Amino acid sequence: MLGPAVAGYRSPDGEPVRLLVGDETALPAIGAIVEQLPAGTRAVAVVEVAGPEEEQELPGADVHWVHRGAGTLLDAVRAVELPATPAEPVFAWVAGEASAVRAVRRHLVGERGLDKARVAFTGYWRRDLTQDDAPTEQDMADVAEQMPVTS
Repeated sequence: MLGPAVAGYRSPDGEPVRLLVGDETALPAIGAIVEQLPAGTRAVAVVEVAGPEEEQELPGADVHWVHRGAGTLLDAVRAVELPATPAEPVFAWVAGEASAVRAVRRHLVGERGLDKARVAFTGYWRRDLTQDDAPTEQDMADVAEQMPVTS
C-alpha cells in the first residue's frame, strides 16, 4: 500500500484503539496510518468504495467495507462496536467527502461521546462540485479585493 506521509495526522499517545474512516480518496492515507501504528494498537477501518473490486488488503486492521449504494459510511460507523471505557480510549481519523465527514464527526462526538480533541477530520472533496465549479485564482483575487482592509 502506497500512501502519502499522511499530512496532518498526529499519532496520539495512549489511545489503544484507532478508528479510521473514509472513502476511496482516503484509502492511501488509511493504509499509511495502519502501517505506522505502534504494536498493540487496535485499528478499525470503515471504508466506502464503489464495489468489492475496489477492496484492498489492510493488514493489521479490522476493515468494514461499505459498497456505494448498499448503505452509507455513517450507517457503517454506527454499526461498529467501539470500547466505551476510559481504559480503552478511541482516537478517530475521518477523511473523504466533506458532508459525509461532517456527519461521521457529529455522530462520534454527539452520539458516541468522543472528545472533539480525539477526532481528526478533513474533507477531501465535496459532492457535486467539479473543477469547473471551483473558484479560480482570479475569483479569489476578486474576493480579496472586495474585502475591507483593517488595521
